[in-house]
Amino acid sequence: MRPTLRYDRRHQLTGTAMLAVLTAAGLAGGSGCQQTQSSASQAWGSARTNAGGGNKNRPNPEQPTPEEVARMIEPNVLGVKCFYDPRNPWIWNIEHTQVRGVRIGALYLLGPKSTGVFGDGVIHPRLFVAYHDEQGKLQYKLVKEWTLDVQQAMPFRAKRRSDGGWGYSLFLPWGDLNLAGREIRLTVSFERTDGIVISGSKKDFRVPRPDSQG
Repeated sequence: MRPTLRYDRRHQLTGTAMLAVLTAAGLAGGSGCQQTQSSASQAWGSARTNAGGGNKNRPNPEQPTPEEVARMIEPNVLGVKCFYDPRNPWIWNIEHTQVRGVRIGALYLLGPKSTGVFGDGVIHPRLFVAYHDEQGKLQYKLVKEWTLDVQQAMPFRAKRRSDGGWGYSLFLPWGDLNLAGREIRLTVSFERTDGIVISGSKKDFRVPRPDSQG
């Protein structure tokens, strides 16, 4: 059995980022604590403000070149932290009649200094659907998972470092699954090259129904 590390609250980030978008089909979530709408909106506002490239009028001469960024890799990942748009994290179809996925606005793999790094390993988002068993107990069924190794994640790294460090942004399409009105849970773990699995990012949502259904 692989050893597993849990996210330590001491690794709380001081800033967030809205990063490059992952759109590759077939590739391949918030923290475990619950946020109020107000605090989630504030966190997301900070993410957008601190986004790589978000403050174009203040160039940072300390920012590395794209070639240097591509060479960055950290084997010692200790935590996983995700941020979502609290108002609309969804991927809709063109007609806006069906949700086809969910978007992680900012994903951080936390290194030894408790800031975001580009991890040496595999990012594992997993999607679960909530249901009640025969005893009425709430359960979760795995319905979709994605994997991103170092090379697959490379195009979706941030181009600039934010206050929270280096990170990724993931678009997670779930294809033809009809989850309208369902309660879902998104988890994100990271498998290091030494076999240790880092877990700790979990987010519950209710998938909106199509506009045509109100």
